[in-house]
Amino acid sequence: MKLYTDKRIQYGVTALYPLAAFGLLYFGEYLLSSWIAPVCAFLLFCCLWRGMRQVLWSNLLLWVAALPVWLISLESDGREQILANLVFIIMMFLPALLIPQLLIVDIRNRLLLKLSQRREYPVS
Repeated sequence: MKLYTDKRIQYGVTALYPLAAFGLLYFGEYLLSSWIAPVCAFLLFCCLWRGMRQVLWSNLLLWVAALPVWLISLESDGREQILANLVFIIMMFLPALLIPQLLIVDIRNRLLLKLSQRREYPVS
């Protein structure tokens, strides 16, 4: 399975996460009427990322792309409000999104490692 070993695929997955987040927000009027689409995207990317480094890079790219877009797209009152609440937004982002992503990827990697070790040494 080349999904986790091919670097180009992993770079694509890393770059696709911010694009998917912006797509969900752009089409949010249609997709975000329930929590199903964001949760499915969240779990899909947790399955696609190879490790912690990809999770961190994807989220860094998301923030690098999102902050200027927020600041450009909002009026001056909205900009001031975003900048005033940026620390709170980041503090809520960590426990609500980043830490669960890291935990899910870590648990998945540990389970895959145990499964591969079990396949190498079958118990009779």
